[in-house]
Amino acid sequence: MGEICLHAGHPDQAIEWLANAVRIEPTAEHVSALGMALHRSGKLEDALKAFDKAISLQPRNAELWKNLASVLIDLNRPDEALLGLQHARKLRPRYADAANLSGLILYRKERYSEAPISSTFRLKWSRRRRTPFECALCFI
Repeated sequence: MGEICLHAGHPDQAIEWLANAVRIEPTAEHVSALGMALHRSGKLEDALKAFDKAISLQPRNAELWKNLASVLIDLNRPDEALLGLQHARKLRPRYADAANLSGLILYRKERYSEAPISSTFRLKWSRRRRTPFECALCFI
């Protein structure tokens, strides 16, 4: 029921259902869903704790690391977010969401040459230096 509330755009109701689910059965899936609901309702510190807990239960889950990084970005902690995204990409090297989020952070920090680029653009531009505009195209 909590996931239904979350997908229907009612994160506060989802939090109630998911908190109960976590109390009954604290699986990584339930804790992660709770983290998503907390994040969407703006309870960032609580969301961060939830994703930390989910990662402790399932440390090799790249999506959990990406979700943790999303919260860190909203907490204005981009360097920590980058570390989480790097970990996600080590676990799942072709994880496009983690690569795109990393690229966005690096682009905002004007570290263009470090930004991961999608495989399509990598084929087009291979190793030549990319302009900021070309980097921005990767996020479209």
